[in-house]
Amino acid sequence: MSDTLGFQPVGAIFDIDDTLLDNYPKHRNLGLHEYARLLALREIGQKYGITELAETTEEHNKLVIQRAREHSIEGGTWQLFYELGLVKSPVIDHDNALLQEIARRKHELYEPILLEFGAPLPMAVEFVKAVYILMDGKIAIASGAQRADVRVFLRMTELDQLFEARRVITREDFTHAKPNPESFEKAFATLDLPGEDRARVLAFDDDPKGVASAKQAGLYVCGITSRFAPESLRTPEFSPDMVHDGYVDFASALGISL
Repeated sequence: MSDTLGFQPVGAIFDIDDTLLDNYPKHRNLGLHEYARLLALREIGQKYGITELAETTEEHNKLVIQRAREHSIEGGTWQLFYELGLVKSPVIDHDNALLQEIARRKHELYEPILLEFGAPLPMAVEFVKAVYILMDGKIAIASGAQRADVRVFLRMTELDQLFEARRVITREDFTHAKPNPESFEKAFATLDLPGEDRARVLAFDDDPKGVASAKQAGLYVCGITSRFAPESLRTPEFSPDMVHDGYVDFASALGISL
């Protein structure tokens, strides 16, 4: 793992939640997504008299996403179903009606929470603007969030002026969530670069599942420790190529000033 680049990067791909968006404001006990998911779980649990869901604890709700097979609202919710004994298999059934209803309600609840509490990570916006210039505009997004949520964040930060619509890859654009490489594969395809340039495209992510996704896509992975300690971003199979606590350090590694 290096603290400096030994090559000239030709593009960059960013995750959103906890990579550009501060999804865990210090004044809140739960992250923005976690809070919306908890409200949806409790509301739907009460609606159908499912006590286990209606009484979901903050801590259980917070931890299931880390144990889930995929990094998505469906992944975290299904893992909770499994741990509560509501389903028999940890393999996600995306056609499950209860799962779909909770996911829809969570998405409805999330936007006003994002608008009230959401903010970019320190220097994230300035860094993206600098990278946009450095990469001659070849930047993209690979996010497991819904398109509507990503658009809200991009408008809030005025980053919507930098990311072409076709280069914003969100949950609606792929079948298999992270750690599957599909989202980063699709984002790379939008950069109009030859395949041999994959290793010169920087992929920024905060989660070990995101690291695994980007590594499998053949990208140069930059892990940011907004949620996880450096050692937690590494798995036996995949490790980021570079890890820093924030964008000032990444800027220094790229030789740009913020």
